[in-house]
Amino acid sequence: MTEPTQWGIEDSVVGVVNRDLQQSWFTDHMRLRGEGTISQSMVGFTMFDARTGELSYFRDASGMLNGRTAMNLAERTFVRDDYVAGTPSLYNIYGQYTWVVPLMDRNSVLRQIMLVNASSESVTGHGETKREAFSAYQLALSTRIDENIVPGEITDLVEVTAVVERVYKWDREDNVTVRLLVEGYDRIFTVNASAYPRAVFIEPGDEITIRFMDAGEEVQAIEELDY
Repeated sequence: MTEPTQWGIEDSVVGVVNRDLQQSWFTDHMRLRGEGTISQSMVGFTMFDARTGELSYFRDASGMLNGRTAMNLAERTFVRDDYVAGTPSLYNIYGQYTWVVPLMDRNSVLRQIMLVNASSESVTGHGETKREAFSAYQLALSTRIDENIVPGEITDLVEVTAVVERVYKWDREDNVTVRLLVEGYDRIFTVNASAYPRAVFIEPGDEITIRFMDAGEEVQAIEELDY
């Protein structure tokens, strides 16, 4: 038995829009528990087509953070600012189930947008604008998650062969993230050494071939690397 996650005084459902601009009403579910018991994970979520009324229940997000937990995490992050989390939405961002949580001040003015990875609460990104939040989230994903990061399925894979101008290697515990500036592109390319071990040997002046999903973001994850 399951029940919709209790988000608090916020609405129990939220409208989401897919790539075809079709709207559905969304809510996540938690396991039915006794009174006073709080669940931090969801067992699935429901999408209710706003036009046809068709209801679909998805189980593949079972065990991930539920919306209430994502809201609590966002509020703890900005506890000094006393921001209040609004109604969260679950989207597939970069191939990862991700909670999008708006944060408002006590006058209900939007101050921050926070993205929380539903599989790992340590992977987050936030910013005052959508671009800032997505850039920070993509960087967090590329440094902390070994799975493939997909910037956007509707974007074509771009192949570039260019000379490396600068290299920064970030050694984080057992993982090394390599950040690159290449000729002709005013953005930061990032690749995880766990996926491409040879990336740690890249030096300025080397010619490399990279393939990536060009979403126009300042921090760009590399999907494939030839070196």
